[in-house]
Amino acid sequence: MNEQKSWKSICIFNFEFKSPSVEVWCNFTQSFLNDTQLLAQGLDHCLDNSTVGASVNVIDKVNLSTLESDWIEYWSEQGNKLVLESWIEKYINFIDTTNQKFQEENSENCPDSTHDKESSESTNHKWTNLWEEHQLEQYLYYQNWFSQWWSEQELISKIADVANEQPNSEVNEESLADEVSAAVLDFEYLTLQTNIDMEVTLLPSDAIDPNHSEKGILEKTRDFLVGFGLASNMNKTGSNISSCKVLAMKKKKKKKKSKNKKLYHSKMAAEQLACYVKTDDKKEEDEETQTACSPEVLENKELTKYWAQRYRLFSRFDQGIKLDYDSWFSVTPERIARHIAARCRCDLIVDAFCGAGGNSIQFAFKCERVIAIDIDPVKIELARHNASVYGVADRIEFIVGDFFQLAPSLKADVVFLSPPWGGPKYLEAPQFNLEDMQPNGFEIFKAARRITPNLAYFLPRNTNVDQVIELAASDGKAEIEQNILNNKVKTITAYYGELIRDSE
Repeated sequence: MNEQKSWKSICIFNFEFKSPSVEVWCNFTQSFLNDTQLLAQGLDHCLDNSTVGASVNVIDKVNLSTLESDWIEYWSEQGNKLVLESWIEKYINFIDTTNQKFQEENSENCPDSTHDKESSESTNHKWTNLWEEHQLEQYLYYQNWFSQWWSEQELISKIADVANEQPNSEVNEESLADEVSAAVLDFEYLTLQTNIDMEVTLLPSDAIDPNHSEKGILEKTRDFLVGFGLASNMNKTGSNISSCKVLAMKKKKKKKKSKNKKLYHSKMAAEQLACYVKTDDKKEEDEETQTACSPEVLENKELTKYWAQRYRLFSRFDQGIKLDYDSWFSVTPERIARHIAARCRCDLIVDAFCGAGGNSIQFAFKCERVIAIDIDPVKIELARHNASVYGVADRIEFIVGDFFQLAPSLKADVVFLSPPWGGPKYLEAPQFNLEDMQPNGFEIFKAARRITPNLAYFLPRNTNVDQVIELAASDGKAEIEQNILNNKVKTITAYYGELIRDSE
């Protein structure tokens, strides 16, 4: 997926806060990433054999009637085209227009040629039989790869469901606009200008209906953001946001839904299958390099689902990656870490709470130098070891220490913040607040702000965005990016200072 398609801006708002009395411009964005292949790799050898069986046997349990109906639909739409294309490729001389014209001219010059007529009829009969054989051959060929491709998609879908722990946070890019259509319509009477060509148009502040109450605007803004899976307290008791103005919004261009959109030509299907279907040689190779289940996973069954996701956390897991109990559910998935590192590219970056090193490793690939800090010496040793697995340990300076005590003496271009969220239980609450973190999320930001204004704050997907926006009070600008992995909202990353991307 290229950069343009993997990132987009949703909307831009201008918020006013009660205390301090400031305005903050905020761009809400989304990044689209995929690591389905890594999930499939991890599920091949799960700790619980029943889990493996449940995923691997999906093909045996597919709804054959659905498969048949999808195939019939596909062939009715694509069959003629596919048969004709392969026919042209195989029997190019038969449709050579020059040869055909030459035969027609000769026929006209010899009107009394009964023999030629009989020969022509015989030839036509031969081609008719050949055409019918070709049709049947292509029908069986495409039916075979279609059934494999279709079953593989079912398996991949099940893999994603098993390996993702947030089944209720699904985001379908095609239907995303429909999910929030009601909120979009509510904005219409506020003369909100939507740009169908996906280009941002800033609206003057007086574009908002002056007769409409600010309370109504806040409520509809909150509904709009909630429709995208974000958490907000706007227009509720205790909210520090007093008003907001809609500056720009992007609305997906309506496209005709094609039932055949996900059905590809045979070459594309073959490529799709090649990504996920392993040959016997590859299976033998995987069995040889398979890493024994980690001791902490054997001792704690609740980590089983994270073991299934081990290649999502570190694609080089089998080369010697080490994790402790906490690290299994706190390491940033590698694809997300890589995306954030690309956005934070600089000479010197500080990873203030490095943990087992997932983010620091990716920063080392994009930045000249990385300072990795953690108060736990065990985490630092894990991070150092894991960085050596990726061959980047020499680009990282590992420090055991308290970030608050070290911050006054640090200088850097960018500071990345991914403090402990308190374990998986953070998702049980409808909303995650910065003060719920230990140490306090507001205090963490203040300490980092003294080093540089260029900050990236990695937070749970259900974090109260009102608080995240308020952190930008001193600069007046922020960007809140939803990190969407395999069509599921996994986390959010807030960017400040020069890390904020201009809307494209």
